[in-house]
Amino acid sequence: MAALAILAKELLLTVAETTILEQHDLWALAVVSRRFHHVFDPLLYTLNKDDRRSDAVHWAAYRGRIDILEKAHSHGLDLGLSGVYSRMYWACRSGNTAIVQWLLDHGVPVDGPREKRRLENVADSMLSALCFALMGKHQATMILLISRGACLRVLTRVGVGMGRHFLHLAAKEGLDAVVEYRITTTGIPANLQCESTRGTPLHFAVMEEGTEKIIRTLLSLGADMVTSQELPLTVAIRYRRFENATTLLEAGSPVSPTSAQVHGLPPMNACARLGGHYSAGSEDWVGEKDKLLRKLIAVGADVEASYQGVTPLGEAVARGTASAVYELVRAGGASSVFDFEADLERLEKLLDDVLPDTQIDYVNLTRTCNRLLANIGVKIESRLKIKHSDTSCGKNGYLMRLAMVEVLLRENAQHASSKNQTKSTVSGKQDGPQLGPQMEVAAEVLERYLLSVKTASP
Repeated sequence: MAALAILAKELLLTVAETTILEQHDLWALAVVSRRFHHVFDPLLYTLNKDDRRSDAVHWAAYRGRIDILEKAHSHGLDLGLSGVYSRMYWACRSGNTAIVQWLLDHGVPVDGPREKRRLENVADSMLSALCFALMGKHQATMILLISRGACLRVLTRVGVGMGRHFLHLAAKEGLDAVVEYRITTTGIPANLQCESTRGTPLHFAVMEEGTEKIIRTLLSLGADMVTSQELPLTVAIRYRRFENATTLLEAGSPVSPTSAQVHGLPPMNACARLGGHYSAGSEDWVGEKDKLLRKLIAVGADVEASYQGVTPLGEAVARGTASAVYELVRAGGASSVFDFEADLERLEKLLDDVLPDTQIDYVNLTRTCNRLLANIGVKIESRLKIKHSDTSCGKNGYLMRLAMVEVLLRENAQHASSKNQTKSTVSGKQDGPQLGPQMEVAAEVLERYLLSVKTASP
């Protein structure tokens, strides 16, 4: 090293330009002493122009080193364009606003070259610096890019998301500062409709978890909770974003769609039809759904509102949960679903056809069935934490029992179907009938009753 250090600069450059030393060797020498750094550092930038394996500009953008960018630029290194894995890409992904500003100030286009765009005035997500910053949710960087004229209409995929405005994407990600800056500084309406889905920023915001803050921001900026499309409240319920739905209710959201709306599913019906207790992961949200259902009832939502001929209770019985049936029956939503006298009349005719010569004590039969169903309900609640009935229902108690039977039969059919399908896929054959969790409890109660009757018989 001592002998090398005394060589003249011209000889050192001659050695460096041979094929013996690689760029990383020169870099290692450049950090050994100030003299070597003075000799080899300019050469490294010169060699870096033609070596695709090494990129000083890329490294500096990724590391946030403006001093290296300045040197690279002074030696004529290309700063590149905006695109995936470009210098601008890494600066935006890391949220280094200072580097992004430096690149923009030195001529790097904010949306990539126009000749590479698939649509005029629509930014390609593979070229847009704004989309790169969105990936990391760096709001300060995005605001800078917007202020520098970044295109706000984005083509997210080929043929999909065409014309989608960046305002909708920012609302979906909960970027309140970006949304507020865009609306307040440019005058874009808070109810701007997406060209592909016709949804507003509020529709996009309520779909995601943890976006209560952006929802409040949009409402404060004039977002409308009643649009020509589906109610944002209904959208939040369909996506099981119960915190967002609660935020909308607290802000005064209507609970019934207007006749002018294209998708008129009432929030009550949307909440009532949410799936059964034993679907995957449902235990985490069923309780929150029931709380929201009670809030909807409390603010005056129509418990008998019909959507395509089905009431909320009809939705709950056919597709929802036992707890939803319970809440709706208690709220008085059963009159249009159950006709007790007609059901009893059909039952009597059926029994007469099946057992024409048998005398049936309907009073004792009814009392026994009611007692058994009540015991089944109590047992299910204590073991599975599923509540079907309540003595406070008064005259609606029989409705609760009918609803419970319906739910048990439906759940059992779904359980048996899924079990047999799984076993058929694995083994190629199906087993016999499979009982659902609630039906197993009911069978246990009935078995104990029959044994007690048999023991009591002379």
